[in-house]
Amino acid sequence: MERYLLVPLDGSTAAETAVWHAAGLVGALADGLLLLQVLETPPLPSENVSRDLDWRLLHAESAAYLRSVAERLAEIGVEAAIAVEIGAPAEQIVRHARRQDVVLVVMAAHGRGEAEAFAFGGTTHKVLSLAPASVMVVRRGADAGPQAQAVGFHHVLVPLDGSPAGEWALGLAAAVARQQQATLLLLHLVPEPPPAWQRLPPSGEEAELQGRLAALQAERATRYLSEMEARLAHTDLQVRSRVGRAAHVAEGIRAVAAQEGADLIALAAHGASGAPFPCGAVAQRLLATCGLPIVVFQDAPKGVFDGGRRPADAALGPEPGAEGGAATAANDPAVR
Repeated sequence: MERYLLVPLDGSTAAETAVWHAAGLVGALADGLLLLQVLETPPLPSENVSRDLDWRLLHAESAAYLRSVAERLAEIGVEAAIAVEIGAPAEQIVRHARRQDVVLVVMAAHGRGEAEAFAFGGTTHKVLSLAPASVMVVRRGADAGPQAQAVGFHHVLVPLDGSPAGEWALGLAAAVARQQQATLLLLHLVPEPPPAWQRLPPSGEEAELQGRLAALQAERATRYLSEMEARLAHTDLQVRSRVGRAAHVAEGIRAVAAQEGADLIALAAHGASGAPFPCGAVAQRLLATCGLPIVVFQDAPKGVFDGGRRPADAALGPEPGAEGGAATAANDPAVR
């Protein structure tokens, strides 16, 4: 295999749910899965814990468990490698995520024994805070389908804000939708005045200006989404777009996802505002509050836009009417 989806497992049913979601993305984003189990370092006096008999037995049991999962994946035609490490789970997951052949970390929001009163378990929270790679989070309630069957997605929602990062995420989401034969819904939300501003009602002139500004923003958003639809016209995808308004973007995305029956949300880690963290505010909020599987795509690799290409050029394919017929997202190396 050339590119992997990394799936951390701890032996729990919740963690295994992520396996079958990841299996549904193989082919669109990667060549196979890398199943990882981390055995936490024991407080033993042994100088080398990997040679300790008890821990060698645990290592063998873990490897046998991962092989059993890999065998079930092989039954549906999905290739999977396995790895067993000793150490702190989050640190080992992040270490593997830094490998160039790992394109996405797919993990459950909570693992074995973790309290679901919190948005994430401790390990998932640390990975989201540190991982340099794209991440997909699956909650326990997500439908994993029958055992040994990849999860299928039918409606993929992609929030866009006009940023290059958003266009890159759209190209990757389009590859997933194409493989799954899913409908792609493009969404842009025009911001409404925040509640603090609404506590002081605007004057008539201010209200008129706000309305004109919102109308202009909606008009620009409609043109932009139409352009993105046109960039996907050379594919056989079913694509729709929607412009809405929301005071809080993450909550607006969740509301539209529910209205449209979306079963997967795919978005950029950082939008137009940018952020010094692995995930921006909207992505963090969605990951913490939404029950749907969510894929957060990190920014495009360096060098993808050399020569002045836009993200859409690399990820979505040629502009309508462009000469030469550049490769589509399905066979563009940038999206594999």
